[in-house]
Amino acid sequence: MSNYHFNSRTPGSKIHTTSTGKCGKAPCDYRANAPGAPGAKAHAFSPWEAHHIICLKSIRAFGDQTKYPEFQSCISEIEDTYRRTDWCINQNLNLIPLPLKGTYKQHNPASHGLDLPCHDMHHNAKLGYQDEVTAALKRHVWARIKDAVDNSAPGQAHYSESAVLTSLQTLETRFRAIINVRGRRMGGPVAVWGMQGSTSNGWWLPFSMASDAVALARKRKWL
Repeated sequence: MSNYHFNSRTPGSKIHTTSTGKCGKAPCDYRANAPGAPGAKAHAFSPWEAHHIICLKSIRAFGDQTKYPEFQSCISEIEDTYRRTDWCINQNLNLIPLPLKGTYKQHNPASHGLDLPCHDMHHNAKLGYQDEVTAALKRHVWARIKDAVDNSAPGQAHYSESAVLTSLQTLETRFRAIINVRGRRMGGPVAVWGMQGSTSNGWWLPFSMASDAVALARKRKWL
């Protein structure tokens, strides 16, 4: 897969889709911005990691010719629309600090107010969190650009950067809510803490970033 990342504010490009480099939105530092994210609880637990709500791999996945051949005919249009979109992946609206499995091993959730899923549990699983975000981008951004390209008249503008920005901001809000809800399944980590060790009651649901169906299909004996 080609890179398709926009690393900085080069001439003609407003979007920033990688965790490296700096753009014009200060501070462009995902780890520094995560504790200031809406509802962040970064100081309540350690260790923690900064999670990009719209994932780094998801935002560029349209360039994967094997998985998304339907977008290869309009890659240049997707890239052009991206470049005009004034959005940075490293700002606090796209970030949330999350615990790791090791965090829960070290700290009883009752003593730290922990009710968030683990960054390293089902984030990258097949049909897990990252795949969900990619599917949402496909539906709400790339497919709309393709539809506009396929149905536009000669010389007609294809798809606006303001529409892409609105979609990205909507997805940031939606998936932040999803993460928070998933961390409170079954009453949250405190409620299931005494159930550890079972392989059948789904006690691990509030620790997983994935949907119920995906998390339950990937049973865990321990975090």
